[in-house]
Amino acid sequence: MADRIHLYQAERGIRINVPCTDGSKWLTFHRVDGSRSTCTTEGGHLVHLHVMTELERDGENWKVVDGE
Repeated sequence: MADRIHLYQAERGIRINVPCTDGSKWLTFHRVDGSRSTCTTEGGHLVHLHVMTELERDGENWKVVDGE
């Protein structure tokens, strides 16, 4: 996989490092559902990111590109 992708290109199960309002530090990507995605925080809360959200490698995980 490339070092920079859009969320719709991601493999299921990847972790996205992003601070969340529930105190979680990452999301798990599950699937694309139309123009949005289904993700869960490490605390189990549901989050929907737009499928065009740009991601870049962050070690073994991914992170949202600044400005998204």
